[in-house]
Formats: sequence, C-alpha cells, structure tokens
Amino acid sequence: MNHGTQRGPGVYGAHWSWMPTVLLVSVLSVLSVGCPAPTAYQPNDRIVNELGVERSKQRLKEILLRSINPQVVEVEVTDESFAYRFRQAVAGFQTGAILDNRVFFPNAVYVNVYDNNTVNVLTSNQQLVAQLVFGNNDDARLFADIVTSFRLRMSSRTH
Repeated sequence: MNHGTQRGPGVYGAHWSWMPTVLLVSVLSVLSVGCPAPTAYQPNDRIVNELGVERSKQRLKEILLRSINPQVVEVEVTDESFAYRFRQAVAGFQTGAILDNRVFFPNAVYVNVYDNNTVNVLTSNQQLVAQLVFGNNDDARLFADIVTSFRLRMSSRTH
C-alpha cells in the first residue's frame, strides 16, 4: 500500500490547468492598457515673444535638466536647436554611457504632450526625434510651448 505522494496525470495535470486562463488574463490586461492618449493641449506658440529669447532659452534648459527619463545631465539651447546629454538606461538600469541628442527647431513639427507627462517631438513625417518624461504636467506643457514657439519663430524668419 502506497501512502506517499500520488504521481500521475491527475495531480500534475490539475496543477498546470490554470495556466491558459492566467496567460489570457495577462495578455488582455496588457492590451487594455494601451498607449497613453495625447492630451488635448494647444501649445502657446507666442511664449518666446512673451518671455524673450534669452529667458525662453534658460527656461528650456531648466526644464530639460528636470527630465525624469532620460536623465539629462547637460543642455545647450541656441536659436536653432536644443541639445542634451543624458545617461543611457537599459531596462531601467543605468549603463554608465552618456548619449547626445540634438533637435533642430524646424524639425520639431509635432510636439505631443501625453497624460503621463511624456512629450514626443516628431518631424513632419512623424519620425520621433525626442521623447522626454517630466515629473509634472506644467514642465511637459512649458517644454511644448517653448519648442513650438521657437519652431514658429524660425519658420517666420525664413519666409
């Protein structure tokens, strides 16, 4: 008479029978979350005229340095572009590498602000040239305001 653990398809088969249900629920929950929706926000394209060019450059620099992702360590703002150096992170872990990104204002055709304080900067053909996550909605919106205003300012000078 065997009083030990029962082995056979009954025990192990029952143990794994819940896996398809868990997998289905996991996939559905990921799909239902989806991407954050852009905020219905119209950037203030006159802010550079209101603040002045030098103050606008300084504000853009301050905002970029407060970016949560990527972690910006250095910023340069000119009349034609903004550039930033940032710490590379892979899967949430810092690699130690410092990377550069420069965005020319005329290329920043679309500046989309999202509900989660993410801002995407895209070219006219929808190519992503910058993606930044800020700690608050005010920084995200002011970033969009200044970049949009510099872009329009430059396009009016070339026409």
